[in-house]
Amino acid sequence: MQIENCSFEYDSPIAPKTTFKIGGIARTVAMPHTKEALAKLIGTLNARGEKYTVLGNGSNVLFMGDYDGTLVLTKKLCDVTCEGENITALCGASVTAVSLRARDEALT
Repeated sequence: MQIENCSFEYDSPIAPKTTFKIGGIARTVAMPHTKEALAKLIGTLNARGEKYTVLGNGSNVLFMGDYDGTLVLTKKLCDVTCEGENITALCGASVTAVSLRARDEALT
């Protein structure tokens, strides 16, 4: 599979991608670099009927063995913006990054 602004790994270890460092091998790991690439990727996977799981920063998840599907890692989609009192965080943004932005913008 090829999608612009999306990188892929095949037969990739899961453990280094999670905070608990547990897991077997993922058949495919996809890492979209833009929102548009994420939308295209999910659309393509759905159209093909392929199994997938979306992970943010890989925290609070356990993979006890191999994963015969595509892991979609959203770590690269981590922008946090602020307009007035509204914060917008992309799906890969950490809670810490969002909290720090709120603090920096003096939002309570």
